Amino acid sequence: MSFLRLGYLLLNSTCIHYSLCIAMILSLGACVQKKNVKGFIESFQIPCSNRSETPNLATSNNGLEIIWTETINDTTAIYHWILGSVDLPVKIASGNDWFVNWADFPSLASDDHGNVIINWLQKSNKGAYDYDIHYSIKSKNAWNPSRLLHSDGIPAEHGFVSFINVDANTFYASWLDGRNTKTANPSDPDKNLPMTLRGGWIDKFNGSVSEFEIDPKVCDCCQTTSAHTPSGLLTAYRDRTDEEIRDIIVQKITSDTIYKVFESKDSWKINGCPVNGPAIAAKNEIVVLTWYTANPEPSVWIVVSKDEGESFSKKVRIDQGNPLGRVDIDLSIGIPYFTWLEMKDDKAHINLRSYDIERSTLSPVTKITSTSSGRRSGFPIFKIIGTTGYLAHTKILSAQESRIELQKIDLSRIH
Repeated sequence: MSFLRLGYLLLNSTCIHYSLCIAMILSLGACVQKKNVKGFIESFQIPCSNRSETPNLATSNNGLEIIWTETINDTTAIYHWILGSVDLPVKIASGNDWFVNWADFPSLASDDHGNVIINWLQKSNKGAYDYDIHYSIKSKNAWNPSRLLHSDGIPAEHGFVSFINVDANTFYASWLDGRNTKTANPSDPDKNLPMTLRGGWIDKFNGSVSEFEIDPKVCDCCQTTSAHTPSGLLTAYRDRTDEEIRDIIVQKITSDTIYKVFESKDSWKINGCPVNGPAIAAKNEIVVLTWYTANPEPSVWIVVSKDEGESFSKKVRIDQGNPLGRVDIDLSIGIPYFTWLEMKDDKAHINLRSYDIERSTLSPVTKITSTSSGRRSGFPIFKIIGTTGYLAHTKILSAQESRIELQKIDLSRIH
């Protein structure tokens, strides 16, 4: 039996202390390679327990940065680790009053100077959805005490955070903010005011937040997503009209104004949140957006902007006919790559596809792996370093157990 295999078995043994198992695996090579699929997709297990879920990824000059949560008994902890590191994953925070959800999962962003920001959700009152956004920033090689992202102090829903790096001093966050949902609507006293979308500039070094409202009425539980262009930030989200139309909107945020630059116009009318947000990415003047809709049928679409989000192309459909959504995108090498879930042969596939912006052509679809179609499998996250793609997702092991699985994809071999 190989030492890597021994370390893996020890990790999943209930009679060996968890941290000791992690240390053994790390000392033997950090990741356990499980299989090689098609010759260009490798599947790895990272040093996490069989109670891990909700991964997220970011890239920096340190490499691939990974966060995830683990819940054991009544306590949830959030961990940070850099792929290939010989150090143990760092437990950033833990608590027994956290709100843990398959769709409202922690976000992170990093820069090339060692600064990292992450968040988690912590209950603020007895209501099922009364929770706050707590965040912590790593600077000067140390994680700082957590702070609240929002200043309202109202026990209501706050979540669905998206972080991006802006400049040497600033991170940006967008989030859904339910502070108004605890206030009666003056025009309809039987109902409260709607969910709002807010944004905030976060100082990397003193942790202060300058927050502002972006949209006073949005869908209650779809992920937000943001990107940085030379002329301003872009935040995409699912809107909500008085007629319950829930299409995708992109707002541009500059130093002195906020204005809408895109609306998907799918006319998807649904009387509840579909829990299926968009994904946006930018590189220089190029911006690419992807999203899921169920009108007139389930489908995944993309649009491209060549002028920093001021205008967008006609939309292009990228799915194979039976998608579940849960989209992601990476544009870091100038070629947009998209991931999404698609049902095929009674299985949920995580698919990958690229788009040639100049030729307006799509690559063939590549199946990266299969996953559960249920909520527990969460939202796969995709990032690129060089010509290598990395996909993180939650692999369901049993009714009680799950763990983070990481796929490494050689992008040069799938065009």
